[in-house]
Amino acid sequence: MPTHISLTQLENDNGATTTNDHHTETQRLKELSHTLSTNAEIDHNHTQNTTPPETTETSSDDPLENLDPKIQEAIEAKYAHLIEQALATTDKKINKVVTSQEILAASEAKYGKPETSEDASLRQSIAAARPEPKDFQLSKIMTDAFEMGATDVYIQPETTIRFKIKDVLEPYTKFRIPTRDDLTRLLTAIAPGGDRMVLLDKQELDTSYTVPKGKYQGRRCRLSGTYISPGGRTIQLVFRLLSTELKYPWDYGVPEPFWKAAHQKSGLVIINGVVNSGKSTAIGSVLKYVQEYIPGIVVVTVEKPVEYLFNNNNPKSKGSLFIQREVGTDTQSYLNGIYSALRQGPRIIFVGEIRDPQEIQAALLAAETGHLTMTTVHAEDCIGVLQRLASSAETPDNNDTNTPGTTRETTLQKIASLTRVIMTQALVTRIDGGRQPVHELLEIHPSDRDLIHAIESGNFASIRARMEDDGEDMAAKLVEVCRTETGNCYLQDAVQHAPDPTRFWQLVKTEEASGAQFNYHPDALNDI
Repeated sequence: MPTHISLTQLENDNGATTTNDHHTETQRLKELSHTLSTNAEIDHNHTQNTTPPETTETSSDDPLENLDPKIQEAIEAKYAHLIEQALATTDKKINKVVTSQEILAASEAKYGKPETSEDASLRQSIAAARPEPKDFQLSKIMTDAFEMGATDVYIQPETTIRFKIKDVLEPYTKFRIPTRDDLTRLLTAIAPGGDRMVLLDKQELDTSYTVPKGKYQGRRCRLSGTYISPGGRTIQLVFRLLSTELKYPWDYGVPEPFWKAAHQKSGLVIINGVVNSGKSTAIGSVLKYVQEYIPGIVVVTVEKPVEYLFNNNNPKSKGSLFIQREVGTDTQSYLNGIYSALRQGPRIIFVGEIRDPQEIQAALLAAETGHLTMTTVHAEDCIGVLQRLASSAETPDNNDTNTPGTTRETTLQKIASLTRVIMTQALVTRIDGGRQPVHELLEIHPSDRDLIHAIESGNFASIRARMEDDGEDMAAKLVEVCRTETGNCYLQDAVQHAPDPTRFWQLVKTEEASGAQFNYHPDALNDI
């Protein structure tokens, strides 16, 4: 196509215009150009004070400059009044630089001073609070539970309410025994309609509850609702009381390789353990570390429910931004939440739990696309986690040819290359009544070719044997906290957390034969 297209050329190309038509059209354009240019005079003084930039004789990418001069003139004239308006609005020079202090002062003058981190946290919690039946003051019950140091509150119909305090169930007698109708009305009041439908459909509910009033107003609890016998339509409610003050990972005894993995640019970091093993607290402490020690990153959490609220106005924050989403409220599922998180520019994605193959594959995708993905997997130990991840892949015979990357071989390769740390956590009751964290840790370094090869080939038995030989398996770690000279737990309490109790007792007997002494519960004497 030629650079300049004249009216004559257009006429000759399409053969649709006569010579007389050409003369008429040319004359019309000239008159239009003259009229519009006259009405669009630009201030002469402004023109004199403006120095145009130097130009060179180079081809322009502007399509207007490639038109026939007559056509270009007519177009410019037609829009000259718009040019004049634009120049009138930009005639004043911008010579002031507004400082951040000035912006802050103007904002405070108009909207008031920003709320403190404590105010924001409380506001968020109170906003999430829901009313309670007037004749069933749950807030009073929860206030007493917090005061007494309870970790869980159990409410069943026709049964005395119980508090779990230091792993012991204690009856709570300050409130009458609730009826079946009490719990139905209570659930209706404190749980959104969507949650009640989930309970009705799946017979299980996992959501949150915020204390609406009293001394502990705004404190959050994890609410688990289930149907129990008889009849399968009796509601049981269990409230897990959450602490508002998270400590740092080292205060909870979390191994350094696990919380330092937060500095990784990508990969998969996994924690597992049984119910009540402190997984949420451990992960929460790592996220607290992220907020206060790693500058300027975006963290997206996908949870059910949101366990710990991270205030973006925290004065100790290093500029990180937390985006917290609750499954069922802010997103339909963990799977949807993961895919949505990928579009929010995060450095870290925390997924409260991955359960099914689709969620596991999505977490692997998140790690593969340059995000550090932290999550929880239900398994009894680190090897169980690897097996769970591997089981998410379809067998080659059942693969959908339109869905590549889901073969077991491919999945094992991803696990080997993406997984950074797997940690199993158990909380063992101490002799003094407290709880002792015990950890099994599996670090996967790219330089450890034997370990990488074992994962890629699915030879998990060899990995387990290696951990046992090194004394790094959970059984060996549990035995350590029961030694008389250094430990503070009874063997009878520790063995309850052993994935393989037989190996646990074998280790004890072997070490006792070498002269080691262990803490036996006094009740063990009754069995002699």
